[in-house]
Amino acid sequence: MTSASNRSHGHEPESLHDSLSGIADLVRKEVRRELGVAREAAGEMLDRGREKAEELREGVSERIRERPLTSVLVATGIGVLIGALVARRRD
Repeated sequence: MTSASNRSHGHEPESLHDSLSGIADLVRKEVRRELGVAREAAGEMLDRGREKAEELREGVSERIRERPLTSVLVATGIGVLIGALVARRRD
């Protein structure tokens, strides 16, 4: 009975090891799949962000061409405001 008992216990750790190894493989596969999905989604978001930035740049460029004097005055005003804020922080 002792030898039969030892044999059954001898197979359990191996069987447990095989089961855990199989579960680990499944987890790895699922993680890789989810990472692929996340990479794809991030790539799509990056592409959309680039498109929006390009649209914004084109819109700003068009407005500057339409009203160059107003654009220069606005840019000057923003520069003066930033300069005043920087000067205030130094004091």
